[in-house]
Amino acid sequence: MTKKDFKLSLSEKITFVSMLTNYFQAEIPVSEALHLVEQDCSNRKIKYLAHSLTSAISKGNSLYKALEKFHDTFGDTFMAIARAGEESGEMDKNWKRLLTILESEKQIRDKIIFAMIYPCILTLIGLIVIVIFLGWVFPSFAETITGNGGQLPASLVFLLAFRAFIFSNFILIGLAVAAAVVAFIYAMKQKVCRDFVDKMAVKIPVLSNLIKYLNLMHFFAIFQVTYDAGIPIVRSLELATSSVKNSYIYGKFKQIPIKIEKGLTIAKTLKMTDIVPFDMIAIISSGENSGKLGQMLQTVSKTLEEKVDAAIKALVKLIEPILIVIFGIFVLYMLVVFVKSNLAMLNSIPM
Repeated sequence: MTKKDFKLSLSEKITFVSMLTNYFQAEIPVSEALHLVEQDCSNRKIKYLAHSLTSAISKGNSLYKALEKFHDTFGDTFMAIARAGEESGEMDKNWKRLLTILESEKQIRDKIIFAMIYPCILTLIGLIVIVIFLGWVFPSFAETITGNGGQLPASLVFLLAFRAFIFSNFILIGLAVAAAVVAFIYAMKQKVCRDFVDKMAVKIPVLSNLIKYLNLMHFFAIFQVTYDAGIPIVRSLELATSSVKNSYIYGKFKQIPIKIEKGLTIAKTLKMTDIVPFDMIAIISSGENSGKLGQMLQTVSKTLEEKVDAAIKALVKLIEPILIVIFGIFVLYMLVVFVKSNLAMLNSIPM
């Protein structure tokens, strides 16, 4: 394993950071803490990481310098918070903040996956029913009817023709779908296409709320943690802005640090984006005026978590009836074909 191709999953990052946080809170020295991680953890990649960091520190490097070799794995925000903790002597607090960011990201990801389980199961069941009827039920009806000299209903003929087309062109259809997926992935890597899709996503009802709140939640969570970690406001805002994944929203936010440097307030610059809700701007403004910005950022972050939960539920509630209607149409059509096929089969039996 080399540093160039070294990657950690989100769960592995949480495990690594959690173990180090516990050791730092127990006031165990960095090199000894890393040695304990290497000994206690069963994960091969985490062992390699701990060993590499221990080796670098034994040569006189700081933990931050040792981590720089894995910058691509952890990212700018992680590195900035880790550096601030080392320079301020608050390793335990800042690594706890890092853990909070990672756990929050995992929590949101898990919520989205969990929310999509039911629609996915519904889709899978619908596809299985369609495959069973097209693959076995209707062909057996057709064989019985034609075997008895009967005439196939037009609806059954259509389904059998559709089935024959799918089966005879299965490889070509598979290649076409694969090509479409590859083309979509390639297109999404192009800035023009990505910007267009991101802009449209922000304007679609229901979905727009989820997109906005997810990006705002990441922005304010990073801003809050980096601000509490003692990182200067402008740099905190730069790191927070870099966490925004939607290119349209990012375009609105990237000028915030520059405007802050010119003397504008945070609340005013956020208002100029036309993305942040008014109530949150009011909370930030109150924090700036009262000197309790950190507390207000935490309040906004918690509010956004609740809004993300509500947006996920609203999206799922929209998807479920759409899927039910789509598969309901298919099932209703197949039910009509099933009844007509049964009648045709009965009529074809010699009396």
